[in-house]
Amino acid sequence: MVIYEEIRPTTEEIQELISLSKVWEKEEITFGLLANETEDITDKRVFVAREDGKIVGYIFEKDGVSKNYGSIMQDGETYFGIEEIYVMPEMRSQGVGLALMNYVKGKALEEGYHYIFLVTATKDWNKILDFYCNKCNMTFYCASLVEKI
Repeated sequence: MVIYEEIRPTTEEIQELISLSKVWEKEEITFGLLANETEDITDKRVFVAREDGKIVGYIFEKDGVSKNYGSIMQDGETYFGIEEIYVMPEMRSQGVGLALMNYVKGKALEEGYHYIFLVTATKDWNKILDFYCNKCNMTFYCASLVEKI
């Protein structure tokens, strides 16, 4: 059974989160991703999915204030920003990421946020758009495209 919770990570949990980010880096599924270090985690709000006491997924939150997002929210509006979301490869396609997003969405609503905002740099944009737009009910906002010529 997977449990979802917000934590203030202990030293051991920080090391567990760093280990997961190293797995993510080795997967090479995200452009420019480098594994986290302790200082990347200590000042973040951290939400985790645990199975048998082991962290199997996480979200790092980073509050933001809207500026120049006029087509979706007023300038100055605060939003619940997701800086990182990761689920272990063997736990994917089992609803863990969706349940973690729903847990975070519930927390954001409790705290009075009206928006959740994230940016992704995935290489598998079809899969990620399906997850965020079709499963998490998020709206596609913009895209940055590049071609090396």
